[in-house]
Amino acid sequence: MIIIPTIPHCGTRFLTEYLLPKAGYSEDDIWFRHVYPANIAEICDMAKKHKTIMPLRSPENCALSWKKRGLPASEMYSLYLAGLMLLHRFPQILVLPIDSDVRDAYLGVAMLRLGVEIETDWPIVKPHCNQVAELDADDMKYVEALNEFVGRWY
Repeated sequence: MIIIPTIPHCGTRFLTEYLLPKAGYSEDDIWFRHVYPANIAEICDMAKKHKTIMPLRSPENCALSWKKRGLPASEMYSLYLAGLMLLHRFPQILVLPIDSDVRDAYLGVAMLRLGVEIETDWPIVKPHCNQVAELDADDMKYVEALNEFVGRWY
């Protein structure tokens, strides 16, 4: 069993539908929940008992994804912080920054800890300047605040 606590639109489907099945995990082996407040206690309980991996996207990519869906940046910010608080509370949670230059190093650690072989055959996707320009001042306020916390990954 592998546990995946996720921030919505930060790589959930990438892990559950592509990467972990490619590593030999079946649908029955994967348990995931978004880090909504109602799920935090259950996530914490599961993270104490099982190997856990959390996908992350850069705050810019996450904000762009939320904006495309018409979702508020303030909610994205709150849930991103909830995910970061889980990482603080459970340092054993593996992190996979899926759109970062350091992705392969983190994937290597995850492979060792999970005991699987996974090849990175997908490109690192970063937002283009014209895409970031789609974020308004309110969105950027949240992105810049989150960037203070994600420096080791981005």
